[in-house]
Amino acid sequence: MDGFLAFSQRLQALLQSVLGSIAAVMMLILTLFALLEIVRRYIFGLAFEWGQDAVIVGMVSAVAIYFGVTQVRRGHLVMGAIVQVLHSRGHYMAMGIARILVSAVIVAFCGAIGVTGWPTLTIRRGEVLYRDGEVSGTPGSGELLRRERWRRPDL
Repeated sequence: MDGFLAFSQRLQALLQSVLGSIAAVMMLILTLFALLEIVRRYIFGLAFEWGQDAVIVGMVSAVAIYFGVTQVRRGHLVMGAIVQVLHSRGHYMAMGIARILVSAVIVAFCGAIGVTGWPTLTIRRGEVLYRDGEVSGTPGSGELLRRERWRRPDL
């Protein structure tokens, strides 16, 4: 049993160091790349079309990789101070209510970020297309515009 415990601890340490290092290096490289893209775009007028997408996907991937480290450590994000005070004083019911309220606030906050408003009026080239829930534009009045390939602007 002690051999398995020692093996498990070595494996955890290896995972923490490898995954943590990979995530940290990814975040550092992607941050430097994002800064380079800012300089290229606003000073030289150049930018990779895929640059912003690569930074977003890479950062999300780095966070997902580091999530493995938090799971190995059995760590998580919590509202620490209030829960610890309530727990140390024996107020278990209040602690449960505080956790529920914080979860409700987090859900409401994240929902508010996703929904910033509802359109009540949409106008295109002077024509009212949508007003108070009714579509009033004529069918087939729009056309799909193909995007041109990006080219360097003449300075």
